[in-house]
Amino acid sequence: GAVASIAADAGFQGAHGNNATLYNAAAAQVVSDAEGIFSTCIATSKATMGGTIDAIDGAGQLPPGITAAFLKATANSFIDNAFVFFGGVGYQWRRSYVDLADDAAVVDHVVNSVAFQAPSAVDAATCLGSTLQGGNSCCLLWSGTKLPDNLWLGAGSKTFANGGIPAHRVGINNFGQGSLIWENNLVTNYGLSAAPSRDEQEELAIQFERKWIDYIKPIWEGEQKCPSSTTLNAVDCVTKIDFLFDDSVDDIIKDASKPEAILVITGYLVLIIYTALALCRFPCVYSRAGLGLMGIFVVALSTVAGFGLTAFFEKLNPLSTNLVPFLSLGIGVDDMYVLIQTLVLQAVDSSDPEKRMEETMAVAGPSVFLTSLTNTCAFFVAALTPIPAVTQFVIQMALTVVTNFLSLMIIFVPMMAFDAQRVADKKNDIFCCGAASEAEEEENYVSSTSGPINTCTSKALIPCMRSVVGKIVILFVFSAIFVILAVLAFTEVKNGFQISDIALRGSYQRDFVTIQETYFGGYSNSLISLNGDQDWETTSSSNPADALNCDDSSCKSFVFKQMLDSLEASDLTQGVLDLTWLLTGSTTLNGFRASSIAPPAGFNAANWADSSYGTPPAAFRSVFSAWAGTVGATSLSNLACRDWSTDTLVVCTKYEATNDVKLDAAASSIYTKNLLDDDDFIAVIKDGRKRVDAIDPNNSYMYGYVYQYWDQYVNIETNLYKIVGWALLGCFLATLIFQFSPITSILVTLVILKVIIEVYGFIYVLGIKLNAFSLVNLTMSVGLAVEFTAHVSHVFLMAKGTKNDRMASAVMEMMAPMANGFASSFLAVVALGFAKFPFFRDYYFGMFGFMIAMSFLDGMIFLPVVLSLIGPAEFSTAHTPKSGMAMQKLGSRAAVSTETTDV
Repeated sequence: GAVASIAADAGFQGAHGNNATLYNAAAAQVVSDAEGIFSTCIATSKATMGGTIDAIDGAGQLPPGITAAFLKATANSFIDNAFVFFGGVGYQWRRSYVDLADDAAVVDHVVNSVAFQAPSAVDAATCLGSTLQGGNSCCLLWSGTKLPDNLWLGAGSKTFANGGIPAHRVGINNFGQGSLIWENNLVTNYGLSAAPSRDEQEELAIQFERKWIDYIKPIWEGEQKCPSSTTLNAVDCVTKIDFLFDDSVDDIIKDASKPEAILVITGYLVLIIYTALALCRFPCVYSRAGLGLMGIFVVALSTVAGFGLTAFFEKLNPLSTNLVPFLSLGIGVDDMYVLIQTLVLQAVDSSDPEKRMEETMAVAGPSVFLTSLTNTCAFFVAALTPIPAVTQFVIQMALTVVTNFLSLMIIFVPMMAFDAQRVADKKNDIFCCGAASEAEEEENYVSSTSGPINTCTSKALIPCMRSVVGKIVILFVFSAIFVILAVLAFTEVKNGFQISDIALRGSYQRDFVTIQETYFGGYSNSLISLNGDQDWETTSSSNPADALNCDDSSCKSFVFKQMLDSLEASDLTQGVLDLTWLLTGSTTLNGFRASSIAPPAGFNAANWADSSYGTPPAAFRSVFSAWAGTVGATSLSNLACRDWSTDTLVVCTKYEATNDVKLDAAASSIYTKNLLDDDDFIAVIKDGRKRVDAIDPNNSYMYGYVYQYWDQYVNIETNLYKIVGWALLGCFLATLIFQFSPITSILVTLVILKVIIEVYGFIYVLGIKLNAFSLVNLTMSVGLAVEFTAHVSHVFLMAKGTKNDRMASAVMEMMAPMANGFASSFLAVVALGFAKFPFFRDYYFGMFGFMIAMSFLDGMIFLPVVLSLIGPAEFSTAHTPKSGMAMQKLGSRAAVSTETTDV
């Protein structure tokens, strides 16, 4: 309590204003009192040792050449180095590294110390006794209990004895905001009438950590100059110090959540330039560059609206601020291109803007609505994932798709109507210069000018897709790509995610977590047990002997011990029974009972004195109240007590022999070991839950950093299949309802699934893993694949003629807008390739770039070939839309009249 109170003092001025002087004085008094007790302890030890030496000297029993003064000086030095005050509680013992001759001596000292402690428990008395007798020193926690080796010694795949000690870790554990013990200490130590609010406590905790960071970071920064710096002491370049605090991780998230404005601006500028070039035409009457730029503005406006709508319900997260601007732009611009392209192709109605808009919306409206609907369904279904940040992100994407669609329909479509009227009036596009009088009729213009995309499509791609050899080659190549990536997806892709994947290269956070992930396999977690139907003061058995012995499952303490025994037996945990507040040590509840309290009348004296037995329910209140007020004070952070008269949680020091306070829940530290791979983390989660659930599944559970962070990966594949499956079902139903063709709906859904599996396999190629972020991306691939499949399948259904003719018409009509959509979507994410954080480059530029490419290729080449082979027959009401007439004129030589090569 003193440490937390003193260290947090920097925050008192800002948090409490004029009371800072009072807090400073109180903090100084706390330190003075604690140091006084510590000094008294040392002085008493020196006096006792000095008296012993004098007695030996008086008896003439000192060795020859050894004086009493020399022995007293040696003993005093030993005592000064053996006891170290920190926090006013506990002590530690080890030899000073400065006193060791060289690195080999340090390694030998540590290795011998570890060997002395393993595998039996070592308490403070054993450690100090061994040291005083010239034996091994020990490595103890501040409370005097054994410290698990791989919590503080970094080994990785090495052994201490053979490979040395590559790293040494020290932990600083603090009270968090809301801790009842800390609240009690703040009130008591500083004379407050009430505890500071949670916000004030959080500010104190953050300021405490910031003080540490401000102190250590300059040291770390100085080490980065080694060995070139001549101003640093040589020793400073031998040992490298890395550090991390909770607030350090928050800093990573804050930095990652700051949108890189230059990337957003660059992405939009590149897209604006591309759109202007792609839609600019001569004569300028028929240019749509101005309309395209207004469309980008509308999409950007809808993206901002999506941000506002999401922020109305909850906070935004880093995924939102950095990714949604790019993804929304790509999806929205795709639909914009489809609308503009369809408008251009209604050239036969160029003199009647109203009819032109009717035909445009009749052709393109259903496709745009279908893709928007399926995207929205896919994103909302992806919200089923149990990962909150992912859920929030996909919900925002769903809302943004809705705002995109509404903005296009409500704002952009009227703009198209104005543009259609402009063309009818033979007025130039605002972003193009040329003579309006020179313009020929638009129908003839569209038929006689094609542009590079349509030219390549009509002269090269469609003849290939219509021929037998071309179909075989396309199906073989696309199938081979699919098979290779599917094998990688289901055999090579690993699950997991490390903090080093997101931390910025060259930062102190990344340096620390890289070493931690490489060398340290030890993590602290907790077994937590709630009372439920059984508490520590009652027994579920009617047999009085059970209540006295507490050696069966009718006793809460026995159940808790069973779980600890089971966890101790696991190969993945260590030091469980050495570190619990409950069992055998002299400072534990049962150890205190066995050694310090006489058994009440009627209790089994032998079992009472055996600390391996639980404390009987009938005696639990008296034992616990005595223990909590003395040696048990160091374990209060693992205990939660409730005052049932007010139904509020209280500090367990208020637990007395007769009152309404009861132990409501208890925890025990569980230290895991050898967790150096994501599979190790998943294994320890499954193992811990299996062991606890086998004994007390309803009231006990495992919790901690490992369980909190890696839990998502235990069922990540199941979540993937479930979310993608539901999203595909939504796509199938949506396409079925709006296209009325089961065969087409099945083929479109299968092609979307093909894209998902290919992107899944590409995860391995990129060197990343399946986790919450890649799971979102795979869900996103549903939405992007829909953009490139639904439009072309819709045109195929509505076209007339043979399947080959309908395939050619669909490809000719949709290739230009889909190619522009592909280019715009890709350009929208290219900026992410230059992001500061490698996380965004790996997970978003790489995955999205491949996702967009495969969606386009599968949708515009593979799917049309499949439709030409096994697609549905034309609708009985099928007709060639006016856009189709224009396309037939545009590509008649290759698209319609190559009957000799038809399949």
